[in-house]
Amino acid sequence: MICILMVFLAGESVQAEERGNVCIKLEEGGKGTSKKGVVFAYTKVADIVNGDFVEEQYLEGIELEELSTAEELQKAAWEIVKRVKEPDGTVVTDEAGAAYIDGLCTGVYLLSVSDKAEYDEVQPILLTVPSWNEKNEAMEYRIDVVPKHEPIQKDNPIAPQTNLNSSYKQKLISAGLCAFGTIMLFIFSRRKEEDEKGF
Repeated sequence: MICILMVFLAGESVQAEERGNVCIKLEEGGKGTSKKGVVFAYTKVADIVNGDFVEEQYLEGIELEELSTAEELQKAAWEIVKRVKEPDGTVVTDEAGAAYIDGLCTGVYLLSVSDKAEYDEVQPILLTVPSWNEKNEAMEYRIDVVPKHEPIQKDNPIAPQTNLNSSYKQKLISAGLCAFGTIMLFIFSRRKEEDEKGF
């Protein structure tokens, strides 16, 4: 399983000429929803140079390495969504709920829904290109993303940023834990490498 946000582990080399391809796959939504026609916006929010995040304007004041909980990572993703005025591009899901983004350079990207059409509410996603595949134990440029989603209660609509119901919060936290864990792996591996160089 590929974590939503993955950073480079110490010792992994990345070939700059390689490009990333992201496949977005929507799960079945709530009753009466459709997976077709959902518009995803994507934006590169940071470069990765020698295993370090090189922040751009969207991450001003946000230090990914310093986020201490999954909830903080989730909050950071929503904050970046608000800062992005013009995304790098958009893709639209087909009848099967699939959309494809090709030719992404190495870096950190934000995926967010700009038009949910007739689908559920979807949380924004932070991911890196390439990403670490735990099953294959390798960096991969072909990345599959299954966004977390939650049906809106028609009798009591809930905005995605505020007043989230408890089940939605649990799903967001679960997704964030995976991302948070990979950030901690990155920090640990980088500090270990620095300690080894000090001897």
